[in-house]
Amino acid sequence: MTADVTEQAVRTVIHVHCPRLPEDMYRQLLEQFADLSPVTQVLPPTAAVLSH
Repeated sequence: MTADVTEQAVRTVIHVHCPRLPEDMYRQLLEQFADLSPVTQVLPPTAAVLSH
């Protein structure tokens, strides 16, 4: 007997909250997040959600 092996997609969601972060640093952080994840949702003023 053989077993069928199927791949299951693994979904990862990261919520990042950066209180008291200067706006320019927050923008730089969002640019880096965009390099890490195909989906980056900005949650102003100091948070973001990444999913893959």
